Amino acid sequence: MFKRIQNNEDGVIFVTVILIILVMMVLTVSILSLNTSQIRVTEDEVRRVQAEVLAMGTIGLTFANQLSDSPSDNIAFTENIGGVDFAVSSDLDPSTDQVVIQVTY
Repeated sequence: MFKRIQNNEDGVIFVTVILIILVMMVLTVSILSLNTSQIRVTEDEVRRVQAEVLAMGTIGLTFANQLSDSPSDNIAFTENIGGVDFAVSSDLDPSTDQVVIQVTY
């Protein structure tokens, strides 16, 4: 009976299968976490591009405001794009004719 247990290789195969399954699980978790971080980076990049486009549009709004009957040096508004609130402020310095536009989200 003891000789029969020593020559049995079923246990080695079982351990090998368990190790292969563990390695596959680790690889799967690594791939999933990498994809999750890439999604976050992509979402941040989309928000940054949206804020930049909104700031470019605010330049035109600021200049159009200066051509109106009652121009203002400050413009502030909030815009919701894709469920994200963007707060925009535009300040015109009349002494230097510089426009400072800030977009926060």
